[in-house]
Amino acid sequence: MSKSQTEKINRVSEKTLRDLPFPDFGERTYTITDPAGLTIRVRAGGSKSFYARLWNPRSKKVLRRKLGEWPHMSCVRAIKALEKIRKELVESRWQETVDRPTLSEAYNRYKKQKTIEQKSTSFLQQIDQAWRCIPTSLRRMELDDVPLHSLADLVISVAVERKGTAFHVRRLLKAIYKMAVTNEWCIKDRTITIAPIKLRPKRLLVDNDQITIVLNTARQHPDKHKVCALLLCAATGQRGAEIMRLHWEDVLPDRIIFPAEIRKQREEHIVWLNELAREALSYLPRGTGPIFPMAHRNWLSDFGKVQARKAKVAGFGVHQLRKAVISNLLSAGVPLHVVQQVSGHKDTAVLLRHYAISTEKQTQTATQNITF
Repeated sequence: MSKSQTEKINRVSEKTLRDLPFPDFGERTYTITDPAGLTIRVRAGGSKSFYARLWNPRSKKVLRRKLGEWPHMSCVRAIKALEKIRKELVESRWQETVDRPTLSEAYNRYKKQKTIEQKSTSFLQQIDQAWRCIPTSLRRMELDDVPLHSLADLVISVAVERKGTAFHVRRLLKAIYKMAVTNEWCIKDRTITIAPIKLRPKRLLVDNDQITIVLNTARQHPDKHKVCALLLCAATGQRGAEIMRLHWEDVLPDRIIFPAEIRKQREEHIVWLNELAREALSYLPRGTGPIFPMAHRNWLSDFGKVQARKAKVAGFGVHQLRKAVISNLLSAGVPLHVVQQVSGHKDTAVLLRHYAISTEKQTQTATQNITF
């Protein structure tokens, strides 16, 4: 039997279901039907589901409704459910059933809607990262069947080790159920309640001395493209993803112009060159086209982690350079609107909430200056 076709049998039985082989991963799902209208769908993931496939004389359409999964629902129960639906069809009391998607189907619809709304790539990456934290056993359940206390416990367990990811998981689950209630995919009074996650005060994971050690270690690396990219991140305070997509045409004698298509805010941004930025660009001969023609998209992040490991500096990441640059400017007394022009943020509230952070050494120094 071809896995992409439907095979007809005379009668569905428990023995027939047990003998049905599962398709290999990568092969298509196949279905088995009997003359009574009962359909069994066999998926590569290891599930066998009962479906009713009947003709609706009122709407002139074929109705397809999921009855349950084997072996949780036996063949006898599936046949009784099918006969009940057929009786309602005959008596013209059939109404279109409310769409009851699984948690996985609801997530796919939510992600599709956000893609249509042209959400940023970072937002879609965040919900993908949060979705990977949800167990498969919960993903396959219908929204009304998912235990809400299990979702709350899941967020708490994720927050123990990855608090930032737990925020994304919490936001994703609440958004899915809000969307489900709005579209009547589940009971209207079914709302998920997850306690807010408390985080410790934000601190820089590395100080200026540790960053200097990592940069000095990176300067000795033979691949000057990677060295140039890392030094540009430290010199300009821009995001690593934007640095990696620069072209030589964007580099002028006194400035770097970041085009709107490579920036998160989708607006053009100008960064003036300093001594460190000129040193970084001096490692490469000037040419045309992309400055960093690397295929692997995470090469800069991986390079930074390797150099930090060599320098024996814990907690270093490429984005820590951006945080350190902005934090140093604020600590030096640079006006907030000037720091905003350097960093490229649209809103100063975001700048203060995420980047107005300090190291323990800076906090101790500030405390020593308190006098009366």
